[in-house]
Amino acid sequence: MLNHGGQLQRAQIEFPQAPTPWLDLSTGIAPWSWPVPDIPNEIWQRLPEHSETLLQAARDYYGCYAWQVIPVPGSQLGIERIPHYLEAGRVAIPLWGYAEHRKAWAYAGHSLCFYRDQEELEALIQSGQVQHVLVINPNNPSAQMISVSDLRRWQPLLQSRGGALVIDEAFMDALPVLHSFFSSETDSEASPPQNVVVLRSVGKFFGMAGLRLGFVLCGSAFAPKIRADLPLWGLSHPAQWLGEQMLRDESWQQQQRQRIQHYSQKLAKLLQQCLPHQHSQALRIGPLFCTLLGPKGELLSIYRQLARQGILIRFFEEQQGQAGLRFGLCDDSGLERLRQALAETSDLVF
Repeated sequence: MLNHGGQLQRAQIEFPQAPTPWLDLSTGIAPWSWPVPDIPNEIWQRLPEHSETLLQAARDYYGCYAWQVIPVPGSQLGIERIPHYLEAGRVAIPLWGYAEHRKAWAYAGHSLCFYRDQEELEALIQSGQVQHVLVINPNNPSAQMISVSDLRRWQPLLQSRGGALVIDEAFMDALPVLHSFFSSETDSEASPPQNVVVLRSVGKFFGMAGLRLGFVLCGSAFAPKIRADLPLWGLSHPAQWLGEQMLRDESWQQQQRQRIQHYSQKLAKLLQQCLPHQHSQALRIGPLFCTLLGPKGELLSIYRQLARQGILIRFFEEQQGQAGLRFGLCDDSGLERLRQALAETSDLVF
């Protein structure tokens, strides 16, 4: 398995003297989960069937057609399977991003071409150097965003080459709906594009990563392949039932967006105050995390010093001369603990 956030047991073994309880800021998962109601007994007792009401809830929430929605046991399944449905070719992949993407595309026989920013991606597409494009929107961990208008501009060009546009929107829920590719507010086309796949998850924004529920939103060219490839009874009945409830809970969603925005701003301000100027200037602010980019040695030292104080953050290995540290959100007590730890860390590291 690749190095991921949330590997708390490994950190506890590596830093056995750290005070407990640990403060785990390594995942980018919202620390405030959707409140799970009592689940009726019959939901546990029946084998999972196709849920038309879940599709309708997802249609309304994601702003697409119901037939475009395919519920899956976590968007990870889509990440692993989709590259296998495409003709092997050159795929543009962000240099910074969830590493399971590059692993899946390489395993499916594609050649990987990495881009650092939108300008480099634009050049790769316009010059015809790539057939397929992967976009992580907003990017984890760099927080970069590519506008829907640019994505829609690239889509027909890729389609003319027999290529696909795959968009991972795992962190999109905390942002206004107009930033999502399939949002009804921005979709003015008579029919949906056939070569686009959008991946959505309830793990990050809803704080429900353990539920293992995600959605693949796609055109008719992909839908039959994905549905045929799904494991029998792979998505549990409780996951489907709870997914429908949370996608329809607009009041809680609004509260969660306000809460995330509030604590994202507080985390960014704390880091800008506590980190040296050269590091605070390199801070990237995402919807559910803040990422610090810089020299590997310095960032790894910060990571280790915080771990010794029982605070786990996510360290990203060096890419073209820069490493990364990602800080997830936490409540006021967690922010105060992080502030004190950073004050002690700065005396040791800087």
